[in-house]
Amino acid sequence: MDINEELFKYLFAHSEKPSEDKSTPWKRAANPTLKEFNSNEKTGKWCLVFSPQEIDDAWTKIHKATKDGKLLLAKCSTALGAMRFGTHLVCVYTTDWQDSEDIQKTRETLRTLGFTQPLKYKRDIETINRVYNTDNEYYIDETKDIAFNTKKYKI
Repeated sequence: MDINEELFKYLFAHSEKPSEDKSTPWKRAANPTLKEFNSNEKTGKWCLVFSPQEIDDAWTKIHKATKDGKLLLAKCSTALGAMRFGTHLVCVYTTDWQDSEDIQKTRETLRTLGFTQPLKYKRDIETINRVYNTDNEYYIDETKDIAFNTKKYKI
């Protein structure tokens, strides 16, 4: 193997661990019953942020719950995807941001997995419209809600 091949393998290394994977910006997991999912103006996602030291354990839990049918769809930034910010993002999707029961159920599932920290929920319409780093970015922002653990999301 020449130096270019070795460099290529290092720069774009595949790993099952998101903290080490440089082969793709995102890892994905889908509920086995999910036939198709298209991000659109109705879909949304819970956003969880993790350090490189936390991401592998977090993704293992979310990946398993998704494959076990407890969550619909999830994606996780890899080492390649996290290079810009130094943190990892996990998105856990719902089909309709207006369905408060589904949003709440998904949030409760995340809590049972141990993710009890305040989270943010973003509608995909904001992502489609490139709404980032503004007060209007998140539809639900538990970091601004003191009583987030008992909040029932009413639309």
